[in-house]
Amino acid sequence: AIGMQLNDKHQAFYDDLCKALGRAVVLLKESGQPVTEQTLDLMLQNHNTQTEDLYLTKIYTTARRVIR
Repeated sequence: AIGMQLNDKHQAFYDDLCKALGRAVVLLKESGQPVTEQTLDLMLQNHNTQTEDLYLTKIYTTARRVIR
């Protein structure tokens, strides 16, 4: 049962990671900016500085690593 919980946690983290990246892409497109590694990184960095939530910080930090 413990392995199952860990799997669920990984899946939830992966889902949130994809949501954060997808949201950044949508926000960039809506603002008319090109979607590049650099603009995505800046968008995620902005989201990261605006949150006090440690889980979200982990999500944004990981997302920034993924796109580099």
